[in-house]
Amino acid sequence: LTSSDSAGVDMMMRVALASLSVASAFVTTAPRREVLMAKRVDAAGEEKRSLHPLADVLEKGYLPVSDGHEIFYEVRGRRPDLPMALWLHGGPGAGCFPNHARFCDPKKWRVALVDQRGCGRSRPTGDVSANTTPLLVDDLEALRHAVNDGEPWACVVGGSWGSTLALAYAQAHPSSLRAIVLRGVCAMRTREIRWLFSPSGGAAAIAPHAWKRFA
Repeated sequence: LTSSDSAGVDMMMRVALASLSVASAFVTTAPRREVLMAKRVDAAGEEKRSLHPLADVLEKGYLPVSDGHEIFYEVRGRRPDLPMALWLHGGPGAGCFPNHARFCDPKKWRVALVDQRGCGRSRPTGDVSANTTPLLVDDLEALRHAVNDGEPWACVVGGSWGSTLALAYAQAHPSSLRAIVLRGVCAMRTREIRWLFSPSGGAAAIAPHAWKRFA
């Protein structure tokens, strides 16, 4: 999916949300959920691809942003002239890990890993003050200028909460990225939060014992 203007990004968001709506129609009952989960596990086991080799760190450091926050980042790759992808972690709050860079072929990509405000190695750790989606979007723009010479990201990859942040970033700055890849799409809508965290939600139905420990 590429985005060159706001209209394209808006269409991309509508497609993503429509996909969520279609997917939710298939998880209406616990038995059906279990059948679908079993089929997905079986399908995933039929063909497994290993991750790419871990590339060396080309650059890493702390980028001061607003309100006293400093975000930790590292850029991995084999050559400084390769196109750069931006990896957005989930959570919110999970942070990035070196293995995230292994989803991209180091012969073709550099990958910028960034711990969002208050996450991972960013400072101050666990700080939720001045920690909003618009400010996270601003941080990604600051990082683009700091590590990619202000050039558009060749690709922004977001998973779970990271998919929400990727969409928000693409809407706010459509000219700052050339492509977007979303996985485990979660738009943080009320019904998705309930599915994840409520006693009657899908997570509780699929893994009741784990959910009880969590709750």
